Amino acid sequence: MPDQKTAIVTGAGRGIGAGLVEAFLGHGYNVVATSRNASQSLAATPRLVPVDGDIGRPETAAKTVEAALTRFATIDVLVNNAGIFVVKMNGMRCTGKSDEASCHVLSRDSF
Repeated sequence: MPDQKTAIVTGAGRGIGAGLVEAFLGHGYNVVATSRNASQSLAATPRLVPVDGDIGRPETAAKTVEAALTRFATIDVLVNNAGIFVVKMNGMRCTGKSDEASCHVLSRDSF
């Protein structure tokens, strides 16, 4: 059994995701970090494996899991931080699986 735990962090290229990668590494975890351009924003190290790709695509998810298991033999934590939210000034355009009622409330009450 591996001595170190392994975390997968999606949306790891910037913001909260990048902060989570740093925090996990700081606490001794191995990290597989994925974002559309992970290898441009994160340098690979013995404990960090960046994986480029859209985590919404099955092949990226498979590549990420394979990287974790091949390199570190375990997955202990998954942080699904990837996401998209698009706002238009003339109303609301929801993306992903948001429901219409939520879009209406956000567009009416938030802007």
